[in-house]
Amino acid sequence: MNISLNDPAQITPGTDHKIKTSRFLKFFKKITPPFIKRKAPAVPAIPEPKQRTFAIFMDYRNLELHLKKGSRERLENFSWLLDPILQEGKIVFAFVFIPTHYIALAPIMQLSHIHHFFPVVCPRQVAGAVTKDHDSVDNKLESLARDIIQHSDITDIVIISGDADFSGLATFAHWQQKKVRVISALRALSGRFIEMHRTGTVDTVKLIE
Repeated sequence: MNISLNDPAQITPGTDHKIKTSRFLKFFKKITPPFIKRKAPAVPAIPEPKQRTFAIFMDYRNLELHLKKGSRERLENFSWLLDPILQEGKIVFAFVFIPTHYIALAPIMQLSHIHHFFPVVCPRQVAGAVTKDHDSVDNKLESLARDIIQHSDITDIVIISGDADFSGLATFAHWQQKKVRVISALRALSGRFIEMHRTGTVDTVKLIE
């Protein structure tokens, strides 16, 4: 059957509505620009946690003087010190501070040649007739440590000494948002470090018998 669009009698109910709708859709497609699909926003990548990097500052004489006689083997093999740190990150700086006459001692040679510590020789300070290895080591250790803390990207510092003279260094490192670890012979640990650990300035205190 031929249906004329001009003859209403030949259009069944609803047909006219369908035809008008079809014509409107064709016209709409002509005047409407193609639909542009928007890409879903990219999900930002979660940054990987920053690897921890350590700087170690050892006051060798403080450790040596306060270890018990039965613990002297710790001065023959330093894996007890270094292995736990290497499990947590990288050791970037390692210094051992010694009086002048300690330079040829076997433990210092081992720290230097096997474990790659840098020996820092601290000449004695003379006040009258009294020689002071202690003060010379303290001053040199703290000066170098502050420079490294302030001008490097290390995340952690390790102070191997129980001497309260280094409490200012620990506070400075904390202010620079570094984690602070103190390793000390039990008999050498100052109560000042214990208090700083309680308040959060020192993150970890490890005692050696």
